[in-house]
Formats: sequence, C-alpha cells, structure tokens
Amino acid sequence: MRELAGTVAMAAVVGIALAGCAGGSSPGGGSATTPAPMRPTVSPSLPAGLPAVTYARTGGIAGFQDELRITPDGQVIASTRKGADRHGTLTASERAELLAAIPKIPLSGMTSTRTAEIPDGFRYVISVGGRSVRFADPSVPPPVSQAVSILNRIVSRVAA
Repeated sequence: MRELAGTVAMAAVVGIALAGCAGGSSPGGGSATTPAPMRPTVSPSLPAGLPAVTYARTGGIAGFQDELRITPDGQVIASTRKGADRHGTLTASERAELLAAIPKIPLSGMTSTRTAEIPDGFRYVISVGGRSVRFADPSVPPPVSQAVSILNRIVSRVAA
C-alpha cells in the first residue's frame, strides 16, 4: 500500500510538472503542448561516485509510465504501469555507463527554444542529486538521449 502511495505521488508530481509545460496553439487552432528543448552544457561538478538518480518516462502509444530510483550504493527500484515496484542492483557495466553519462546531463546552464511535441512521444524527467531536467520527444539532446537509453535498459531489466 505504501509503495502504491509513493508511485501515485510520483505520477502526480510528474503530471503537474508536465502540465506546467503546456501552452501555445497548433496550426489547426487547438491547444498543443510545446516543451522547451534545451541546449545542453556539461553539468557543474557532481560529487565523486554515483549520486542518487530518479527517472520517469511517460507517454508513447502504449502509455508508458516508468519510474526508476537509483541509490548511491547502486540499489535500484523500478516500476511500470504493469505492476508493483521491483528491486535490483546495478551491474558493474550499468554503473560505469551512468558514471560516464551523468556529468553530461545538462542540469544547469540551459537555454530554451520551443518546438511542438510529437503525438504519442515520450516525456522524460531525470533528477540527479536533487536537480532535475525535463525533455520531450523530439527535443532530447544527445547527452540526455544517451542517459535515457541507459536508464530505459535498467528499467527493462529490473522491472521484467
């Protein structure tokens, strides 16, 4: 029950955060979500070792609702819309990949441009050490795309 409450709370936070990005109008006169893609910069120095990481992926034609929490000691909690939290541990290669990718995630110093979000695209939220970035397809810059790929693989492995 407690895990369900945490999952619902996380989904609400992600939903509120994504709702705040809505605005603008589409060429057909209706409302369209227009995320603000960012130009990445390398993050300021993060603490040595693996920081706490949270990740959420929502959307897509299948209605994904994936969440991932990684602790500094490599413990992983993954959940999807299909079921309860699943627990695991990062592999050595996953840990190494994350340690290489995390400093490239633009957690600060971003400038915004606006483009239309694609229908059935994904929305991503990555938080590292208490700082978060939000992106939506098709405006995910390469450094974030690399981290998203790693995090999606971890969700798939642990939640399976």
